[in-house]
Amino acid sequence: MSVPAVLEASGLCVARGGRGVLNDVSLNIKTGTVTAICGPNGAGKSTLLEALAGLVPLQSGAVLLGGRALAEIPALQRARQLGYLPQAAEIAWDVAVRNLVMLGRMPHRDADHRIVQDVMKALDLLPFAARPVSQLSGGERARALLARVLAGTPEWILADEPLAALDIAHQDNLVCHLRQAAKGGAGVVLVLHDLALAMNHADRIVVLDEGRIAADGPGAAALAPAIIRRVWGVECEWLGSQGRFALSTGPAR
Repeated sequence: MSVPAVLEASGLCVARGGRGVLNDVSLNIKTGTVTAICGPNGAGKSTLLEALAGLVPLQSGAVLLGGRALAEIPALQRARQLGYLPQAAEIAWDVAVRNLVMLGRMPHRDADHRIVQDVMKALDLLPFAARPVSQLSGGERARALLARVLAGTPEWILADEPLAALDIAHQDNLVCHLRQAAKGGAGVVLVLHDLALAMNHADRIVVLDEGRIAADGPGAAALAPAIIRRVWGVECEWLGSQGRFALSTGPAR
């Protein structure tokens, strides 16, 4: 059995606009798992994901990939290993959907049409293959952008709110696809606002609050009602069973 690769953040401190966003954040994430990063607005979730992707300057600390400092890994190698999807991804050219997804193969310097075809089929994009991306709905565009990341077959998939614009059916399909990627050996790290999605589908949940880790572990521990009350300021209870949990909330007492 191969040893899982590790993406490690050590003592990360990041400031933006003169304000500290991450404060001494440390964690190790292994391939073969789905990790959700959760927290209130402004907690530092997107900044942490950017830091893990090597896309934001660090005041202090380091990000290591397989024990090697991310900053020391050549850009092309990093692009092959790390697939990053920002929350508000921009598309520079109004290309056909198939061509957009094909751009994910650029780090490999090949045009593997089989991989592109398989990813587009998995994300229900084949009916739109020839359509310009400007003519896609918000949900279709979100799936096309994620397909571009997945077409690169990265070792790590780092995605910021990839499910936010999707309907229930496509959310379920995408979650299943990401879980399959993890079972295949990839490391999947998702920023999620929907706590029920995180509870039901993540192996591990990291809760950020004001730039620090407030909880870290399996859903039952990291998203316990006491944690949610302290971090989000709401009373709540979990209803249902594993894989089908729903969160009932009310104002904090």
